[in-house]
Amino acid sequence: MEQNQNDTSRVERDYNQKIEKLKISDSPNAKILLKYDEHLTRQGAVKRTRHKVLDKAWYVARKYDILDYSKMAKEDIEKHVLKVSSAEEYSEVTKEFYVNIPGRLLKFLGNEHASLMHYSPNCKRIRKVQREDLLTPSEVERIINATTSIRDKALLSLYAESGGRPGEIATLRYRDVIDKGQYLTIETKGKIGYRSIPFLVECMAVVREWLRSHPTKAPDSRLWVDRHGKPLEDRRIAYIMKDAAERCGITKRVTPKMF
Repeated sequence: MEQNQNDTSRVERDYNQKIEKLKISDSPNAKILLKYDEHLTRQGAVKRTRHKVLDKAWYVARKYDILDYSKMAKEDIEKHVLKVSSAEEYSEVTKEFYVNIPGRLLKFLGNEHASLMHYSPNCKRIRKVQREDLLTPSEVERIINATTSIRDKALLSLYAESGGRPGEIATLRYRDVIDKGQYLTIETKGKIGYRSIPFLVECMAVVREWLRSHPTKAPDSRLWVDRHGKPLEDRRIAYIMKDAAERCGITKRVTPKMF
């Protein structure tokens, strides 16, 4: 019961923070998303859903330089769909997310080409993972040791030990890592809301070192950032894993989902 109350309060907080950020932003997309939020509210969408849609639509716009959703022409839509669908580092589910959320927003805006902003996962490309595809504990350790920075070592160590979903680990905030003295916990936000992952012992030292070295140390800052404090994108995280695997001679496919 207490966990459910905590989840609700956090959703409320995150939603309110997103709305406040949109209100003070001078981006055309901010005004669009605020109107879209009102529309979703009238449709009966709960705050958890509205926050997720606003957060993801804003993220996709920034990631793909969509400066104004309302001005997307047919060529812009086709280019976006092609760019996302041809990205080998994305899963079919991720591609669907990066295309279809903006697609629903364009439909709300009355874009006559909104139907083109659609992606259907290719089930034939979703290959079942075989036993021999999985990384062994020794291979995981070799990959972690092959990293070239404290940040990358902490990142891969946390992926390996926490068992968290790739999206949860990639989007952690600085404040989400809680030092309990004997161990660490991370507070993650995933498909089912907030949850706490405790007992991070093996990677405790390297994670603590990264926390001390973090460029901003701001509570709301992403945990995984570059030296300028800019969040690492999904493709950058995938590259870090792939590069470390190549350094130690591992030829298996290495991705956040496989790690």
